Amino acid sequence: KVGETQTVTYTITNNEDDVAAEISKKSITPSSNEYFEVTTSVDSSTVTAAPKGTTTVDVTVKLKKIPLEENNATANIEVKLDAKAVQPS
Repeated sequence: KVGETQTVTYTITNNEDDVAAEISKKSITPSSNEYFEVTTSVDSSTVTAAPKGTTTVDVTVKLKKIPLEENNATANIEVKLDAKAVQPS
């Protein structure tokens, strides 16, 4: 149905002993902006994984309109994240 969403949660693990990792969105590339809207939990903020810790990033896909043709019913979605080393707080 139009307006329905699906969310996937990715767990990011920081294996460093003494450095935290600040995670932010780099880019989102859906193959069809016409039918799908893609957002992440780091669209306008960052999350930090403490040393030897984990954090999560949610990716949500919303159906904007129903494709009329069968070959438009799927899309490839690429989400790129940046990880920057920061001092732990």
